[in-house]
Amino acid sequence: MHAMRSPGVPPTIAVGNSVVMNGIDARLLGTTPAGRPAAWNFATTGQLVSESLVIADALPAEVHRVVLGITIDELTHGAPVVPLNKYLAFLLSGYRPSQELSSLVARDTALDAMLHTPEWRGALQSRWVFRSVADFYLRSVLRRDLDFERAQSDLYHPAPFTRPVRGDALTHLLQLDAARHATFAPSSAILRQILDMNALLRARGKQFTVVIMPEHPLRLRSATATYLDELRTWIASAPALGLDVLDLHDRLGASDFVDDVHPSASGSRIVTRALAAALSPISVAAP
Repeated sequence: MHAMRSPGVPPTIAVGNSVVMNGIDARLLGTTPAGRPAAWNFATTGQLVSESLVIADALPAEVHRVVLGITIDELTHGAPVVPLNKYLAFLLSGYRPSQELSSLVARDTALDAMLHTPEWRGALQSRWVFRSVADFYLRSVLRRDLDFERAQSDLYHPAPFTRPVRGDALTHLLQLDAARHATFAPSSAILRQILDMNALLRARGKQFTVVIMPEHPLRLRSATATYLDELRTWIASAPALGLDVLDLHDRLGASDFVDDVHPSASGSRIVTRALAAALSPISVAAP
């Protein structure tokens, strides 16, 4: 939230979870005519689509395009509503939902209730802030394999997962993933939130692109033919829903991942360059 209020906010913002943190290097999206960075990466660990929707609502007028990176698992099994403590953090940072967003999500009972959380409740429950600080410290001590400082401060490529997972550990993770790849059907709640984000941004004159993030080849190998056919059919039908979708689900090789889901440095270069090639130019006036 603080970065959004800083001078020099770029015209393109990427949002999503840790796969997007690892997978999109905003530095590779170039610069504006004024020589400023063309994009920032606002992805965070565990960021749900509902949280991305709140971020999209809070973006300043200087932002002309939003890129939502989403995994197939999140599209099909994602949680519908951001945890209350995360939303309280937005309230404590000064965010208030717009009337446009409130109107769009009015039919979503859970999301509507979250957006109308009383301000006094945020103050009453602000003790969670102290717990989150303690949790962050403990994670930084226990998970030396994760780059927490980079995840907190890097606005371009906040990749927290950099140490490769290989051998039995990777096999175990892939086996856990296999059960989700029998049939493909997007979650109605998640799809509704994506469509709401599209409507909100386009009403404000902003472009919106959904990127289907890459899947590990061994994860795809475990998918049934039915699953892959249904996935491709849905992606092909997305324009009829008014969505601009960039499908990168099969773009990377096994060596382009650090684990079962997170792209490596080489993977992020491939993803970001494909994104740069697909995005249409936007006009940004020099200051």
